[in-house]
Amino acid sequence: MKKRIFYFNINYNCNNKCIFCYSHNTIDLFNNKKNLSFVEFKSFLKKNNVTKLDRVVLNGGEPLLHKEINLYLEILSKLEVETLIFTNGRMLKLLNPNNLKSNLRFIVPIHGNKEVHDFITGVSNSLEETLESLYWIQDNAKDCNVDIKIILNKETIQENQFLESVKTWESLPFNNALHITKMADTKVSIKNGLESLSLDEVSMYTLKLYNLFKEKCYVKIYGSCIKSFSFLENSLLEKYNIELEMIYKDSYSERMIPLKKARLECSTSCNLRDFCLSEVLEYKVLEFSENKIYESVE
Repeated sequence: MKKRIFYFNINYNCNNKCIFCYSHNTIDLFNNKKNLSFVEFKSFLKKNNVTKLDRVVLNGGEPLLHKEINLYLEILSKLEVETLIFTNGRMLKLLNPNNLKSNLRFIVPIHGNKEVHDFITGVSNSLEETLESLYWIQDNAKDCNVDIKIILNKETIQENQFLESVKTWESLPFNNALHITKMADTKVSIKNGLESLSLDEVSMYTLKLYNLFKEKCYVKIYGSCIKSFSFLENSLLEKYNIELEMIYKDSYSERMIPLKKARLECSTSCNLRDFCLSEVLEYKVLEFSENKIYESVE
């Protein structure tokens, strides 16, 4: 059996200016030249016979800035296709709640308390706007799912900020999973002179966050060091045994993306290498839920 994942970058506009932005192609807020039109999107879905057995991922830029986003969500709702949207969450309130069904899941990064979050996004009051939108989803679109993502970096682990950030994360209105990952080195982070965390730092704070949230929600870990998770050594990892096929599409190109196991130098000496998964290279995550450990897709 094969699961098809259709990954769309529907635009390259963003209303944040994140200091480690993963999309170095992001352009100014009002330049729409790289938008994928709804007509082209709909044609692509039809050509590939996309059904509820598949998965659609919408990303950007900030995908909710796309002027036709409600048309996107309307057709995906009608198809009942599993849909993931990576968004900063500031514009969720502009969506038509009639299209926000159980097939839909939002993944929203919250970088910490107000000071940390707004510094990382480069926008004053961005946390406040995102929180307002999350509460709006809670009140107006109870059927759809919301995940929160924590991206570990030097700012999130500052000793004088981390405990305050934990209070923020614990108070968030979300109904599905917490994602834990680490900041990847990007063109933007390098340009801004941001230093990556060491494996020891990543592992320590990943474990701290896991222990804080493991009884409260699903926890998903990817691209993050787990060598501190000694309890995993005698655990059984439930494998995801369906072959994945990923197809990428934006306004300029369409291609297959080969998925492969990450080959890290540290894996040769690590007893937990089979539990170490990459959302980027293999599109897999380590998922903890209901006292079980899964290799899942993300």
